[in-house]
Amino acid sequence: LGIDPNGKYKFDQKEAIRLIDLLVANGADIGSPELLRTACNTEAFEIFSHLLSKGARDDKDVMLCVAGGIAIFMGQNGASPIANAPLDPKIRQFAKTAKFAEFYRDKMRYLEELLKFKPLSEFEAKELEIFTKLAAVLDSEDMVKFLLKNGVCKQENLQTSCENLKKYATQFDAKDSLKLINNKAVSPK
Repeated sequence: LGIDPNGKYKFDQKEAIRLIDLLVANGADIGSPELLRTACNTEAFEIFSHLLSKGARDDKDVMLCVAGGIAIFMGQNGASPIANAPLDPKIRQFAKTAKFAEFYRDKMRYLEELLKFKPLSEFEAKELEIFTKLAAVLDSEDMVKFLLKNGVCKQENLQTSCENLKKYATQFDAKDSLKLINNKAVSPK
């Protein structure tokens, strides 16, 4: 992907995309499980999107990249989302700041892009559980809305994720999240 081990670009993203196109045109396989995750971890959204458009589908750990990126960013800003009870109030205070909102939007675009090619119901259950737990710890309306919009608590094959979301929202007293979940659960399908 044109990235050295320190996460620095050897090429800009446009050059890397041209190289990817050249390699694919000459028979390169873009099915490596590392490609999408590496693009996510190194904040190379243009490359990530391009790889998807060229057929890359091994998205193992992309959801973890997003959730982990959010957790790391929060920790770097003094609000590590460690899921202990009681939760540190700094966690939810920071999650409501403009700084967090900007980072969150930037990170979530990886999942939004991936969802153009694959439904949430096909994501790994463990990755979904970690994401739902983080949503509850943060009491993040945006994260819960994302999950609900993509079938959690609606689709039968996502019921475990719905149950986890409810469980963690209750465990971490995520009042805003619980309101959204309960309203979605009783609204007509």
